[in-house]
Amino acid sequence: MKKLLYIATLAVMLLSACKTPNVSYFQNVQDGDNLQSYQCPPVTMRPGDQITIFVKSIRPEITQMFNLTMGTTSTDQANNQRAYTVDSEGKIFLPSVGSVHVAGLTREQVAAAVKKAIEDKGQAKDVTVIVDFKNMYFAVSGEVARPGRYEFNKDHITLLEALSMAGDVNIAGMRENILVIRQEGDVQKAYRVNITNSDSIVKSPAFQTRPGDYIYVTPTKKRQRETTVNGNTMMTPGFWISIASFLTTLVTLFVIK
Repeated sequence: MKKLLYIATLAVMLLSACKTPNVSYFQNVQDGDNLQSYQCPPVTMRPGDQITIFVKSIRPEITQMFNLTMGTTSTDQANNQRAYTVDSEGKIFLPSVGSVHVAGLTREQVAAAVKKAIEDKGQAKDVTVIVDFKNMYFAVSGEVARPGRYEFNKDHITLLEALSMAGDVNIAGMRENILVIRQEGDVQKAYRVNITNSDSIVKSPAFQTRPGDYIYVTPTKKRQRETTVNGNTMMTPGFWISIASFLTTLVTLFVIK
């Protein structure tokens, strides 16, 4: 009887060791479910951000005045455009216009503010203004296929998009524990997001990726144990089969005695 009990216990342990984890996203979502909607706010300007401003006018002198370039030999206007840096007061300085407050504004709102500032100064009335991000990035590291720094090139990038840009989470990444570190004012804030649960994703302040975000995918316990010698030996089926065989032999010997 004791022998059977030992064998049953070992079988349970073996099956537990072989359990396959569920690594799917949105595990709580069923077919036909209505997901909670979430309106992603566009990125707004902050002190230290850099943007390019392209002003187009039918008057060549106006176009030349406002479009700061690194030189005259490049034909790639986007890459050759100099950046305007938002200062500590949230302003940028435009030639022949002066300071324009842009902190807290979206790209579209910055373009409107620049257009109004040019028109108010009487420089021109027919300008078209285009604003783009410059030198703005977020970083992804940890258990992803392609860790690195990625350019922030549009108004909306969600956490899921950011992870996809990095090649998605590896099988050894903890989808229940995605860490996002974000600079907010004078402090850095940390957010933990569980991307296996739809509610956790969309309700998190980190759902919308921001320029400067650092996203870290935590390794699973198994991956962490791999950093030590024989760290996962006890978790393998082969290990438990060996133990079960050894204990069965001992039980048999005791039964025989």
